[in-house]
Amino acid sequence: MRSMMVWLGVMMLTAQGMLPAQAAAAQDADAAIHSEFNKLMSAAAPNGDGATRPDEAEAERRMKATGVGLEDFIVRWAPRAGELKAGRLTLAKALTMAGRPADAVPHFRAFLATNPAEAEAEDAELALGTALLDAKDLKGASAALSAFLERRKDSKQVGVAHHYLGVARWQAGEHESALASFTEALRTAGDSPISADAALKRLELLRDMGRIDEAKLAFGVLKAAHPEAPYLLALGEQLEWIGKAAPELEDIASFVQGEATTLGALQGRVVILNFFADRYEACQAELKTLAALDAKLAGAVVLLGLTKHYQPYDRASAEVQNRALQQFLQVHGVLFRVAVASTFDNLKNYTVRGIPYTVVIGKDGRIAHLLVGGTRHNERARADFIAAVERATKAP
Repeated sequence: MRSMMVWLGVMMLTAQGMLPAQAAAAQDADAAIHSEFNKLMSAAAPNGDGATRPDEAEAERRMKATGVGLEDFIVRWAPRAGELKAGRLTLAKALTMAGRPADAVPHFRAFLATNPAEAEAEDAELALGTALLDAKDLKGASAALSAFLERRKDSKQVGVAHHYLGVARWQAGEHESALASFTEALRTAGDSPISADAALKRLELLRDMGRIDEAKLAFGVLKAAHPEAPYLLALGEQLEWIGKAAPELEDIASFVQGEATTLGALQGRVVILNFFADRYEACQAELKTLAALDAKLAGAVVLLGLTKHYQPYDRASAEVQNRALQQFLQVHGVLFRVAVASTFDNLKNYTVRGIPYTVVIGKDGRIAHLLVGGTRHNERARADFIAAVERATKAP
């Protein structure tokens, strides 16, 4: 019994000695990772006073070097995460910068679990929400950002949190709540750059919800503040098109697939008009998306693809190019009508600045929605486009 008591006493003394040692080791590791990360960021920062324009080649070289440095940093420190306390936040930041938000999330959470009262906890909570958003965990992002807003009502970053909560809700298809979040971001962000982005996203959301009159009012406010912003001008041009009569197609050389028709002949039905070129991957992907939508809608709308011959006729005749186009359509599973124009006039008439470009034309022959670019990497744009088609089919 005595020997057992002595043994327990020795173990207790040893444990008491180990705790301060473990704490000291954690502090050493935290200091080391923080110091190393700061050196890496200092090396990534551009030199000079900012008065001269940075050399693009040097900036690219520095960016590549920073990427390599981050990966090396992560490879060495990720296995040592258990040694860290405050340093978990540094590791999370490095993973986020390296484009690995899903891997950063557990480190943000570990830091907050052990350092809830630290000065950096507020930034960590917000960064957790944005990392979840970047990782496409929309439910988790909404929960984290909502919790931030509940706990940090007096934070100077409330506007930022509302903005990213709006993005998460929009991507999740929760349009009304997303609109409320962007409106709150505008109210609370003050002069922060996030305010302008929230205003722009609110405008885009109103457009994609089909609330065009409200979108035009919001556009007027933004244009007054930023009269020369190129993207804003392009967005205003799109808004002006919605509600206008769709221009009739001109200079149609042939229909390589389906019966020949005109937009006038199709009035009374919803038409999806897609401008494409078979050579572009984005157009190919969008045609596949539209083909799947065509099959799903089963004749509820009329799909019409429009393209042009892109090879000179002295190198490939119209007949040869038509046959190649028919084979292309077969390979990509496109069964709807496809027309070939002899000029670029239709693109000019619709002010098409890039393809793919898709127009939803309502039963009244007026433009109901415009989709600029493809949706292969933008699930939200695809969902909003489909919602616009559904609204057009339900309209009288």
